[in-house]
Amino acid sequence: MNELKMQVESILFKYSFMKNQLNILEFELRNLTPALRADIIEGNTFALSGNERGSGFHISDRTADMVVDHVDRQRDGRYYALTAMVHDLNRETTRVEYYISQLPEEEAAVIRWFYFDGLPWAKITENADVVQRTLERRKKRGLDKLVYYYSILDKLDSQQDIRTRMHFISYIHEEQYAHCTKLAVGNLSSGKQAMLYIISGCHELWQAGLENFFDFETGIVVPYKEGISSFSDDGVILLRLAYHLAHGSDWDMLGYMLRHYFAGLGYIHLELAIEALKLAFFPEASEIVV
Repeated sequence: MNELKMQVESILFKYSFMKNQLNILEFELRNLTPALRADIIEGNTFALSGNERGSGFHISDRTADMVVDHVDRQRDGRYYALTAMVHDLNRETTRVEYYISQLPEEEAAVIRWFYFDGLPWAKITENADVVQRTLERRKKRGLDKLVYYYSILDKLDSQQDIRTRMHFISYIHEEQYAHCTKLAVGNLSSGKQAMLYIISGCHELWQAGLENFFDFETGIVVPYKEGISSFSDDGVILLRLAYHLAHGSDWDMLGYMLRHYFAGLGYIHLELAIEALKLAFFPEASEIVV
């Protein structure tokens, strides 16, 4: 874990550099192909015979095909190397940005000031109007959670049956689901477990209050009375899926659910829905791996 912590801190310290490098590479990528094409067209134009050039320097279809082919061959080197670098940097920066967005704002702010902006503690305490010792504790808590987020993929066993790869999408998700299981009285059906798994993993549903969805004293699902129009599109889809799973599902309904609940979900919420589906449909292999 210490090695992973060092890797995470290295990523945080390099974040600003990576964002700057990403901007430069994206600029070069946007300008590379037009520059290549212009150079080759000019070279081919002045290489043509007088009859081919004509009065308007017209380029024949054959020459145009040669130009495109030549550009594509040059793109194999520079273009595809740049594309690969942009993809890797985009993935790394987007990943750390998302993980930080899952932290409590007070912890996320300290992480950004310390690692991204490189501010000294004196300036950070001035920004937060909090003593340094408190800020150092927030930084440690935030960093520990980030290390946990980065460790999730390492905990998945590639040889394990896909049905048993149940996992939480964040550290907060794990804590909130554990809270649900403590409140539950008696054994929950796999569908109700899936419902609580969804609610504990979707921020806006969790903020609406567990008591609005589930009565833990009786184990009864509660119809949401406030109106689902107050939620985002993803929130509405996830809530409907949660109710559907809680009331029981079978294989005959799987196609319906995939068509009606999964289309349009954002990546993280799609992952949440898929994991909930596995939890509901494979109760015999539903141990959640964290």
